Amino acid sequence: MYCAGIISVDVFLTDMAEFSTLNELYADFMQDHKPTRTAIQVAALPLGGLVEIKCVARIK
Repeated sequence: MYCAGIISVDVFLTDMAEFSTLNELYADFMQDHKPTRTAIQVAALPLGGLVEIKCVARIK
């Protein structure tokens, strides 16, 4: 599993109405791995982005 080293994930959304879509994609990617996650609504993201994701991972 290539996401096993992920410790925490911060997700920045410009529209919290997309949270359920985020959850579906996140669950599909992470599968049984459950790192700490924070979802935050922001007014805007660089270059008109809709989602920004920051991950902290450890190297084994």
